[in-house]
Amino acid sequence: MAERPAAAGGDISLQDVLRGRTDGAERTSSCMIRVFVSSTFTDMGSERKALLEKAYPEVLAFCRSLGLVFEVVDPCWGIRSVPSGDPEACEIFLQEIKNCKRISAGPAFIALLGNRYGVRALPRLIPEKQFEVLLSKLSKNREGVKKLNQWFLKDDNAVPPTYVLQPITAHFPHYSDLRPESGPQRDKNVLSWHCTETQLLQLLRSAATDAEAAGDITAEQKQHFFTSVTEREFEEGLWMDDGEPSALIFVREIPRQRARDGPKRFAKFMDLTAGGLLDAEAQGLLTGLKSRLYATFQKILNLHCVELCKGSIDPKRKEHAQYLDSVCEQFVSQMTARIAAAVGPSVERRRRRGKVWGSIEEEKGEISEQVVEEVERHAAMSSELCRGFYGREGLLGKLCLAMWESTNVHHGPLVVHGAAGMGKTALLCKLAQEMRRVLEAGVVVVRLLSVRHPQRPDIDHVLCSVCLQICLACGLAPPTPPMTSTHLELLRLFRNVLVEVSQQGNTLLVILDALDQLSDQHHAHKLRWLPADLPPNVHLVVSMDTNSEAFANMRLKSETLESFFEVERLSRDEGKQIMESYLRASQRTLTPEQSDAALQSFAPAGCPLHLKLILSATKRWTSFTPLTEIHLGANTQEMMSQIFLMLEEKHGKELVGAALGYITLAREGLLEAELRDLMSLDDDVISEVYRYSLPPTPSLIRLPSLLWARLRRDLEDQLEERWTGGVAAIAFNNRRLCEAVSARYLTSERRGRSLRILAEYFLGRWSGKLKPVTLPGLSLLLSDRKTADSPRRSS
Repeated sequence: MAERPAAAGGDISLQDVLRGRTDGAERTSSCMIRVFVSSTFTDMGSERKALLEKAYPEVLAFCRSLGLVFEVVDPCWGIRSVPSGDPEACEIFLQEIKNCKRISAGPAFIALLGNRYGVRALPRLIPEKQFEVLLSKLSKNREGVKKLNQWFLKDDNAVPPTYVLQPITAHFPHYSDLRPESGPQRDKNVLSWHCTETQLLQLLRSAATDAEAAGDITAEQKQHFFTSVTEREFEEGLWMDDGEPSALIFVREIPRQRARDGPKRFAKFMDLTAGGLLDAEAQGLLTGLKSRLYATFQKILNLHCVELCKGSIDPKRKEHAQYLDSVCEQFVSQMTARIAAAVGPSVERRRRRGKVWGSIEEEKGEISEQVVEEVERHAAMSSELCRGFYGREGLLGKLCLAMWESTNVHHGPLVVHGAAGMGKTALLCKLAQEMRRVLEAGVVVVRLLSVRHPQRPDIDHVLCSVCLQICLACGLAPPTPPMTSTHLELLRLFRNVLVEVSQQGNTLLVILDALDQLSDQHHAHKLRWLPADLPPNVHLVVSMDTNSEAFANMRLKSETLESFFEVERLSRDEGKQIMESYLRASQRTLTPEQSDAALQSFAPAGCPLHLKLILSATKRWTSFTPLTEIHLGANTQEMMSQIFLMLEEKHGKELVGAALGYITLAREGLLEAELRDLMSLDDDVISEVYRYSLPPTPSLIRLPSLLWARLRRDLEDQLEERWTGGVAAIAFNNRRLCEAVSARYLTSERRGRSLRILAEYFLGRWSGKLKPVTLPGLSLLLSDRKTADSPRRSS
């Protein structure tokens, strides 16, 4: 299985992990096979459908037999074609390929290539210097220069500045209006855009050719204006970082003599010009692409020669059915062989890792492994939070000084408190990072107790997990059996472990964030379990909301306020410094007016979470974004509402509400494949997606992967990847966002319906069965949603 990247500086040992010295380095192997399926939209539909129905279930079953998760990312599924007016589509596809290669333990890229070279779309971004070189080559063509300047505007907020392609609707407002009453205006706008797009491409290609000949741009920069989206996917999936070990290629050729029948007969299978003629330039580029494939990837290339019937692949014809069966058989046999080869070495690594436990008895190995995984997970989240942390140097210094002064004497825990969203968690994560550098031989234990919202951890689990980590890290005899101890036994164990570590002379720092998020079990908020007296060399730092029951009880337990540290609101200047650091790291900047608007919104509350949401919005502001289009909430709640509204307007209210709702309701997060399955079963989502057009195959309906990929791209600042057992799930990265989603989308009725869909999905209710749905223009329809049977995880 593919190892997720470790921290720079060499291998990370098991003791490094247990002693909290990894700073977020992830050691565990991936148990996921995630593959991206690359093809053009119209000519490989029969192959993609055959793979979905026949091949993927077999590979899924094989992966499950090895304890692996199998996921397929096919952005072409459910969409008739990528609109040429979607400039972000190519960027989304390339990012999906990178994610598959990063996550997958084995094969990650499947190439399906026929006789279409594919869409050659306008680039969304062109660097300033390159664009101005191109304009200089068109100096004699005033109309051409005017048209380019009309559609590409300079964004000085990008560092370095970049020219940005304007949305089609900026000039053709009805282009994306799918309402039936807007049909004539939409058709007119679509035709106008196709003509405009052709003109813009011709201008850029002509200018790029002249610039390359003059030595002003490189051949690679020139080719960017000629290359199709499909070839860029192949570059990322095959040629970038030597993709052969993780890829499979299927090429389908049409016999030459049949292609002479005329291009219109093969409109779905070949590139045509706007006039309906064969696109010779595209065909030439396709020939070049195939030549590279044949020369470079013979070992992983499967070549088929198929005669079309009436310009299509017909699965009912014997020869076509045999061809599709052959593709599926090759896919299954080669995928399973590749997966088995990738898994073998990992199994041996895991077996060797089991021996590292040394004196730990075999029956405790599983528990110990769970502890290590939990330590790694919290370390990774802590490291991620540190990356977005700025300021608070004074408060950090006070905490460090308080620990230093109490090192050699008995003392009490340190309490960090503040209002919700003030950055307590990030502060404690930064404290842990700083102390790792100071405590060269010490142990740092971090538990972020609010990360599993809405599930609240119980105090017994927290104490047991912390004690096990300390015992394993310090060579102490682990408790027997730890998971079945009573609450009182765990309390004694916790105190005894702290004393033993102190007596050894080790230095220990335990950080427990968000005690107010503990469950009510054993009256945890009364804090009777929390030691009031700590031995020398042992430090305990806890955090809680100032307005919580836990904080009130902490005040009652403490005789002095010297151990309390409040995380106060940030000043405007601190907010400005954080904003500038964030934008610099993102290679962005703001106009003075935009910067002032952001700070005016932030300053009254001074809340770091509010500022984080504002900064997420600023990444979308160009230097030509007018202030009238900038909408910022006056506080965290209003800012979240603005984010939800933006997402709904762009992606649809049902799609956004369902996706956010399912993520919130899932206790351990959701695999992306699970989320796509759930939304495919949600009839409100499907009805919204196909409100104005029927699905390509009404008997087989799923949420198009591209729709979720677009939404996830806009949610990237609010989501996190959680690895558990070698599997990556997605979840929200802060508790308050979960609460806002619940309030906005999970009304009583919607919550009940969503929970029912979750339950039916994880029970396999609709796997292999037809589910009814009512779509506009159709009577009651029974459709296969192609959801997994007996999913691996439960909600």
